[in-house]
Amino acid sequence: MLGEDESGFLKADQKARQAAEKIRRVGKLGITGDDWEAVGGTVPPDLKQNPGKTRAELMSDQEVAEYLRRKQGVIQEFSQQQYRNSTFHQSFVEAETADWNATTSHLRSIGRLPKEFETE
Repeated sequence: MLGEDESGFLKADQKARQAAEKIRRVGKLGITGDDWEAVGGTVPPDLKQNPGKTRAELMSDQEVAEYLRRKQGVIQEFSQQQYRNSTFHQSFVEAETADWNATTSHLRSIGRLPKEFETE
């Protein structure tokens, strides 16, 4: 039988796994402050002030587009030839590309993907 401390740890671990899977599925704009907290991240101030909301729900159309432009620029920058021999940079690009795909898919599913990114 599990003690109270062990049971709490298992529940926290399960919550962290569920939140991590959600992040992989919907990207960083599709998670709540509780999800950030569950994976040990620092909850952004806008999510602290709006419990249960996601950044995709709180951001204006212009802010969403700017976020995607910045993310796209980072991926393009670190995909350049000069970084191709760096394992760190390549794993960073892979992680950012996965988040890009999840984020754009999520934004598309909730009707928030800016037109300029619809063909991406």
